[in-house]
Amino acid sequence: MLIEVAKTPPKILLELKPSMKSRVLASLLLCSATLLSTTVPAVAAVTTATPTPTNQIPNRQLLPNPFSNISFESGKPIDTTGQFKTMTPSGAPKIMSDDSIDGKVVSFDGRSAYQLPVANAQYDKLKNGMSIEAFFKYDSKGSTTGEHDIFSNQQSGGLGLGLEGNKLTFYAHVGGGYKQPNTPLKTDKWLHAVGVIDKQAGKVKLYVNGKLVDEKTATGDLKLAQGSNINHFVLGGDSTNGGVESLMTGLVKSARLYDHVLSADEVKNLNTSAQTAVHHD
Repeated sequence: MLIEVAKTPPKILLELKPSMKSRVLASLLLCSATLLSTTVPAVAAVTTATPTPTNQIPNRQLLPNPFSNISFESGKPIDTTGQFKTMTPSGAPKIMSDDSIDGKVVSFDGRSAYQLPVANAQYDKLKNGMSIEAFFKYDSKGSTTGEHDIFSNQQSGGLGLGLEGNKLTFYAHVGGGYKQPNTPLKTDKWLHAVGVIDKQAGKVKLYVNGKLVDEKTATGDLKLAQGSNINHFVLGGDSTNGGVESLMTGLVKSARLYDHVLSADEVKNLNTSAQTAVHHD
């Protein structure tokens, strides 16, 4: 059945269906009458864009590709990029779960670490600008006297993330000596640390939790660690001839090397991605 709503053009015809609810029909009739009796000026549709949340987890496609990526999610240390073929334990590092964070971590007790042999061809890919990253929690019960390293390959040269006294430090032997941007260390907190050697800009930078905390002027080339049998990075400490030293106490979630200079935005995105795993009180 069709009902004619208006006799002046344009005609609007509504089809009455037996199942149509009375409140729906009444609304349709009211809207039709309003349309015929009211002149509404044409207005262009305006679309308001929804802003992207500032705390949104970055898409993995926006994260930089690492040269090496050390993970413990499988229950053993694995470089998912295949750069470090072997990771030899020194002492007894323990892969475990921790209530403070999702997934697996490695626990270092101040007497343990992993040695990661590295070849000259791999060093060559890092010499024109590189970045080093570690996501870790240093135990307040561990020693903060002297040097204790987190991810490092130093010996009269080289680079690494560690602490000097109570300061989180990025060591980089550039331009004839160590440049050491640093910031006060916070223990018992998950910290995302990134050291960057920007050869083109002549800077050595330290980022913590996505923010630039310190930088030093450094012109020249990175001098690699010197000595016999010293070609190995150490996770949980630093390298010495044929072994490890300057060991840390605490947890490490991940460690990465990059064969390029990370931008400030890339560091920020890496931190945002890492921190999503942390259980905040």
